[in-house]
Amino acid sequence: VLLEFSTGFHVEVKEWDENGVERWKTFRRQKREWIKFAAAIREGEDNSKRNPIARIRSDCEEKQTIIYKISGKGIDSHPFGIFVINQKSGEINITKVVDRETNPFFVIDCYAINPVTQQSVETPLQLRVRVLDINDNPPVFTKAVFAGSISESSMEDTLVMKITATDADEPNTLNSKIAYKIESQTPGGPLKFILNTLNGELHIANMLDREEYSSYSLVVKATDRNGGPDGISSECTCEVNVVDVNDNIPTFSQSSYSARISENTRSDELIRIQITDLDQMHTDNWKAECYFLSGNENNNFAITVDPMTNEAILMVVEELDYEQSSNIQLSIGVRNVAPFHYSVANQYQATGTPFTVEVINIREGPTFHPSTITVTASEGRSTTSYSVGTFQAIDQDTGRPATNVRMEDVLLVLRKESLLLLVVVLLVVEQVVVLVVEQAALLVVLVVEQAALLVVLVVEQVVEQVVVLVVEQEALVVVEQVVLLAVEQGAIIGEQGVQLEKLGVQLEELGVQALVGEQGVQLGEQVVKLV
Repeated sequence: VLLEFSTGFHVEVKEWDENGVERWKTFRRQKREWIKFAAAIREGEDNSKRNPIARIRSDCEEKQTIIYKISGKGIDSHPFGIFVINQKSGEINITKVVDRETNPFFVIDCYAINPVTQQSVETPLQLRVRVLDINDNPPVFTKAVFAGSISESSMEDTLVMKITATDADEPNTLNSKIAYKIESQTPGGPLKFILNTLNGELHIANMLDREEYSSYSLVVKATDRNGGPDGISSECTCEVNVVDVNDNIPTFSQSSYSARISENTRSDELIRIQITDLDQMHTDNWKAECYFLSGNENNNFAITVDPMTNEAILMVVEELDYEQSSNIQLSIGVRNVAPFHYSVANQYQATGTPFTVEVINIREGPTFHPSTITVTASEGRSTTSYSVGTFQAIDQDTGRPATNVRMEDVLLVLRKESLLLLVVVLLVVEQVVVLVVEQAALLVVLVVEQAALLVVLVVEQVVEQVVVLVVEQEALVVVEQVVLLAVEQGAIIGEQGVQLEKLGVQLEELGVQALVGEQGVQLGEQVVKLV
């Protein structure tokens, strides 16, 4: 109990000895001073069995009636009603369980009041009540899962990550002091990691090899009270990824290789060779590069690597000649796309793996060498036939002058040698033909257009003449028909006139006037004239 004095009150504080026996200790005023002190209660416990926790008194009560009152947090402000006071005796009691993590202390304002005037007879006193901590909070990790990574082949004691936890109990006490420990490791075996008990730093115990295990899972326990048996514990998981480095040298799966190919041919895949590398697949640490150390001075070969399978593919890009070399010895080296890690860089040597390529001979006809010669002939020779030069046919299989060469063979060779010239000539002819056809097509179009115009003109004139002729012919036919019709009608009228004339004669004979007959004759004559 800490004591500071000011004017006014004296206080009695209850204490307990080691055996739990309580006793009151009185602090008397000095020069009418208040007693300002700090009391203590335990969190999470029923402290009412220890009531009263304190008692305040003023010397003024010897001369006048005094009542005592208190106010403050835990009394008339939230949390309400934790502390109460007996107004007559000045005893302060606690009524509720308190939580240090919520209210680590309380400040109680104490008053000595004259009940008549309701005025303070002493300067108010502050009573500080401290809440004692108990270990009622476990450590809490800042993450449910901690994740970290470290490159394989790193030096021992290299830091991987830091694991942290907090404790809500009173700081800088044993209740909040946390100790860390590795509970388990997966995969099992000797522990590969060291955990700092005090600060939670995780280090590697020895160099790690990703080709052995690519990851580790750790269960870490944090215990307060510095890891003591009475401490409260919590656990978390730590995932450690082992990062690959290029610490494995690639090698061919065999110590030597051989293949066969016919001369004068090419191959996109003469042989496929498996490359072995233990580094992480499909990374530059695993992917291989192949190169020729010797044997490919003429650049007949090329080599590439399948990125999906890491297989080397040997190709023949230029035709091989059996007569020049029937057996080719290649030396091929292999390395990674990524540079080697410093731990193995000095171990790598550019040593080649032997590849034997057997060239198969095929029967070849003679050829002229050179394929073109230049000869000169003098004018004015008296003979009509003489030799101006000689074509020498060479046997391609032996490299010597060909013997027993038939004319057909010579012609075949000549045709073969002139094939390129023939192709060129054909291409030129084709271009000329295309040009001629285009020009002819233009000419034909022009002639057709002119002929079409002429035909249209002739047709128009012919149609016009035919129409005129038809009209004239039709007119003549109509006139002829009219004339014939008129003649026929005239004849009929004439016959009627004659009959009328005969009728008139008869009438005249009958004593009728002959006028009608004359008129009929006249009419008949007029009709005849008309016709």
